[in-house]
Amino acid sequence: MTLRSLFEHKADGFFIDIGAHHPIFYSNTYHFYQKGWRGINIDAQPGAMDIFNCLRPEDINIEACIAEKSGVNVDFYEFDAPTLNTIDGEMAEEVMGRGHRLVKKHKLKTINISDCLSDYNLMDRTIDLLNIDIEGVDQVVLQTIDFSTIRPRVIAFEDHHFDIFDLQQSSSLQFLKSKGYEFYGKTGPTIIMRLIETN
Repeated sequence: MTLRSLFEHKADGFFIDIGAHHPIFYSNTYHFYQKGWRGINIDAQPGAMDIFNCLRPEDINIEACIAEKSGVNVDFYEFDAPTLNTIDGEMAEEVMGRGHRLVKKHKLKTINISDCLSDYNLMDRTIDLLNIDIEGVDQVVLQTIDFSTIRPRVIAFEDHHFDIFDLQQSSSLQFLKSKGYEFYGKTGPTIIMRLIETN
């Protein structure tokens, strides 16, 4: 609802959803797709884009492992609850410690967000919403964005250790503030930052 309020009167727009998981369930972008927006859905889980191509055929659906650097071989941990899938080893141990079953461990090659967008000739697109939900790697990926070329109007990302009563303690929030963003709100572990409009 918080994201919807930011774009309440915008009938069309463009989003990037990294760690998209599912085209409908737990999706921060499905509402906007229904309104007429279009965008890019990216997820690392092998085969994840099959259902996106079926249910979100007007989007660009990319199976890719977004990380800090391109061309790095990593372990991708696939769990019985796919929303918990991650390439972060510490996060994977934490998830297993909470009783979730590791279904499979895949070897994947990473690509950073700039290289991914360049591959699809999308570097010049105006981005209304950038949504990042990649279990433990959100903040690392944020730090790799070239904000001189990629400048979303709104950024949503997860930080499970964020304290709303101490905004100074979030390095990602402070980083985004230095790039011209302001804190807008928090829903669950998701932090929402909005680009400060300048004349």
